Amino acid sequence: MKSISHYQVFRESTTNVAQVDSWKELSAAVSEGYSKVIWVIDSKIRRHIPFNLTDRVIELDGGDEGKSLEVFYWLVGQFSNQELDRKGHVVTIGGGSVSDLAGFAASVYLRGVSFSIVPSTLLSLIDASIGGKNGINFKQFKNQLGTIYQPKSIYYFPEILNQLPPEEMADGFAEIIKYGLILDAGLFQELSNQNLHEIMIDKASLQKIIYRCIIHKSTIVKEDPFEENKRRILNFGHTVGHAIESIYGLSHGKSVGLGMLFAAKMSESYYHVNLGFTGQVQKVLGLYKLPTGLESFSAMAIYEKIKADKKREGDAIFFILLKELGKASIEKMSLDKLKEYLIKAEQEKWMLS
Repeated sequence: MKSISHYQVFRESTTNVAQVDSWKELSAAVSEGYSKVIWVIDSKIRRHIPFNLTDRVIELDGGDEGKSLEVFYWLVGQFSNQELDRKGHVVTIGGGSVSDLAGFAASVYLRGVSFSIVPSTLLSLIDASIGGKNGINFKQFKNQLGTIYQPKSIYYFPEILNQLPPEEMADGFAEIIKYGLILDAGLFQELSNQNLHEIMIDKASLQKIIYRCIIHKSTIVKEDPFEENKRRILNFGHTVGHAIESIYGLSHGKSVGLGMLFAAKMSESYYHVNLGFTGQVQKVLGLYKLPTGLESFSAMAIYEKIKADKKREGDAIFFILLKELGKASIEKMSLDKLKEYLIKAEQEKWMLS
């Protein structure tokens, strides 16, 4: 091979994460400097938005079923119909499924228009909105088509979160528990000494936890934006969790919680130590109204889903384990080895309630 030329391109971006305390403040913040702003809003929360944006609002149904090629085609068609140009801006208000879809559409429409996110769920605020992962599902597999394209801004609006029911807050706490397990043993201990009800009524404590998680994730994304190394630890609980979500129809947070339970038990088996990970994870999941087991667990059904996981590289996959509380380890293991652990989990009833 004869080299002709080579060049290197770096695309730098900055995402501002800020708290806003009124709809007026939010509207002013997202509108400045753009030729047009289009709002993509989860239809379930449109009625809670007091100002009139009807001329440039696109409503869609949130939920994982909306992250499809069909809805994606429809959404970029709406961008075109409303004559969104390269100087325009997309603002999403909704959970992670809405920002995943709209962020993906924004990242490819006209080769990329800027977008911002106003999370309407705790799960989205402390996890899905941060880091630029956008995408849709394809052929029954999660997030198979997507981009890493950073939002311009992420706005934490306490008024929205304060309206969430306990079940939706519990979903978000699955990811908060994850941060404690992989990065912040002190946070995990704090969670162990409280419960969902106590934190929900203590708004000051909740806000401190939210800030803490935002800083944890944004720090890792800054260090490893394209998930080439350390950012992989954020997938703790997600490899098995995504499979559980797809097979058993549980919410993302509940599924990730069970995925963390599997990973905790596997950590003890893999490293041949007994540090009580499993019992501690079970206890904290229960405190935050998350399931601590399944009625049935099929190793081969889980394995078939994992074979299509994005983290797979040939016949191996990156799997995140715990060496100690607050310290995660990235292990590249063969799919056959992981299948052995899944079969062991089924035989020894690791995951049964």
